[in-house]
Amino acid sequence: MSNFSCADTIYVLYGSQTGQAQTIAEDIYQQCLDRHFDSKLLCLDQHDKKFNITQVKKAVFVISTTGDGDPPDNAGKFIRKLKRKSVPKDHLSNLSYALLGLGDTNYNNFCNCGKTLNGLLETLGASSFYPIGCADDAVGLEIVVEPWKDGLWDALQKVLQLRTNNTEIKFLILCIESNKRNELQWDNVNISTTGSNDAISPISMDNQVKASEILSGSSNISNTEETYATGSPKDSLNNTIDRLSENTESMKIAPEQLLEQNAKELLAGMHEVIQLESKLKEYDATFPEAKYLTAENAIKKVLELVLCQNDESIDFLPGDSINVFCPNNEEEVNWIISRLGLIDIRNRTFTLRVMSETKKRLPKIPDHIPKDCTIKEALMFHCDIRSIPKKATLRMLAEYTENQNERKRLLQLSSREGGNDYTNLICNSSISFLDILATFPSCRPPFIKVIVELLPRLQPRPYSIVNSPIEGKKIMKVAFTIVQLPPSIATRGLREGLCSGWLQSITKHLHSPQLSHGNNVGTVKIGISSRRNQNFNLPNDKSIPLIMIGAGTGISPYVGFLEHRWLIENDMAQTAHYGSWLLFYGCRHKDRDYLYKNDINTYLHRKILTHHYVAFSREVQENLSEKFPRYVQECLWQQSDKVVKLLLEESALVYVCGDAQGMAKDVMNTIIDLIERNKGISKEEASKIVLTMMKEKRYRQDIWA
Repeated sequence: MSNFSCADTIYVLYGSQTGQAQTIAEDIYQQCLDRHFDSKLLCLDQHDKKFNITQVKKAVFVISTTGDGDPPDNAGKFIRKLKRKSVPKDHLSNLSYALLGLGDTNYNNFCNCGKTLNGLLETLGASSFYPIGCADDAVGLEIVVEPWKDGLWDALQKVLQLRTNNTEIKFLILCIESNKRNELQWDNVNISTTGSNDAISPISMDNQVKASEILSGSSNISNTEETYATGSPKDSLNNTIDRLSENTESMKIAPEQLLEQNAKELLAGMHEVIQLESKLKEYDATFPEAKYLTAENAIKKVLELVLCQNDESIDFLPGDSINVFCPNNEEEVNWIISRLGLIDIRNRTFTLRVMSETKKRLPKIPDHIPKDCTIKEALMFHCDIRSIPKKATLRMLAEYTENQNERKRLLQLSSREGGNDYTNLICNSSISFLDILATFPSCRPPFIKVIVELLPRLQPRPYSIVNSPIEGKKIMKVAFTIVQLPPSIATRGLREGLCSGWLQSITKHLHSPQLSHGNNVGTVKIGISSRRNQNFNLPNDKSIPLIMIGAGTGISPYVGFLEHRWLIENDMAQTAHYGSWLLFYGCRHKDRDYLYKNDINTYLHRKILTHHYVAFSREVQENLSEKFPRYVQECLWQQSDKVVKLLLEESALVYVCGDAQGMAKDVMNTIIDLIERNKGISKEEASKIVLTMMKEKRYRQDIWA
């Protein structure tokens, strides 16, 4: 074991899958520097390499939850080590700590990783010097994160018995995430003569009204029909601006600008370069087939795509997903370019480098921005322009807003007093960076200093694989709903989900009836990558019964399960060692959006599927003698004896796939109620049974918000 000098060091440990926890920890790290603390930055996966937790006396943890309540990838080894039975109960008796967990209440295991780590630390003898914080991404992490950080410093001073002087404390921040935010500047800026010649017309801010005026507090609109469906409350915020001007004590200092833009350097470059493609692609796939699975009169359209890999680069099992890398909407990108006056230079390349005079510790160029990149490429492929802006972003944008009322509003939304307004008007209404620019027309932030620095990475979208790999790993099927979104304040038109709308558009020649003849199959390529879902694969033991529950496109992985079982065993009637498979499925109408109906009936006939129960939430019951359940929960109640017997006597596995906000939570509550009633026990006892099932990986979920 390495020797570490940790006795006088305070560790701030953080972990996340997407970079949010690292951003928060880096802010804590920067505030340590602002308070004249000697600080260092490390990563949790460097345990036993650069530090040892048994030698740490003071620590601050910031950690998120991923998957089905799992730890981030680069925190898993650390947590597993603490879980070992051989670890003594006083292993961390010298450790005093604070912990901030990040999660999402759309999922059942909210902040499970943070809570698990907190329990492990307590079990191993560590003591907490500051209450645990659980931040909810569903309503905005800042609501919990900001006050938690504000109170952290007093707690640290008390635990360290500090006086109010300039006593230096050594902080060591341990990083679990990537995607570091750093100080950058323009360098080697060139103009591309081979880029796109698409025309972008200058926009007028005169017509950016209605919902944007409500958000900015400048509208007197009283007719709800005149507001765009952004989810923004009709209530004007004019009265909060006056309060803001009277009390600015809680106004946050604008984040230090990490990037530098040199306009002269940008305009001076005249060297020809080759336009870059997206750096996000891992493997290419083409589309041999595309078809709608729903009827024309269905409330929502579901599209099935057949993807063909150029080789068998991606291995998969039933239950796995693939990540699809999609660009931003080009109309929205063009709007931003025009809005910021970047039309003439949109195809010029820039290279980022770390500022030599930066005061940041361990500065690093964001790894989602290519070395040589055009402005349009950065906005099209790398920056998430639909992301909900964080308070720090709003605070920075206020620095570049000329109109005083607009500036006050941005300051108010980024302040502690503006927390409710930020939650209701920004987070709950899914207001994007794009909408903020439309709402505050005098805000004109520089491209590099603000946009490249503050906009997060454009993340790929995961889709469940519908088929089995047995007949060939080159072919993968996915099915997804074409998401319909409210109009954007900026572009004013109805919008579709970023990836689902894009996939529908680029495969139009395959699925549209008027273009179905003579189409050029295989010419459309997309970037994909593997997304393994080990907690949602089939068990190795074929005798274990399965209870599969899903709604809408949540049936997708189960179709893969059934196909896989059929290909392994063509005659299930002679294979008694297989456990029972029950499928509970819900959709709106039996003749409009009953997905894979023929496939399901075929598997029933072949005795691959033991029982199938279906619910129709919108179907009109014309014949009262033929009543049918409306939701999968009702199907579960109708089969309660069978379900509970399988769960408690035959150790069946439960799979739940679909919407996290409604169906998944309702299904879990229903199963708890079934156990409570059938076993005659309390709800608390039934809940503990389900919790044990989850810990044993017998209750498995693949859900989305």
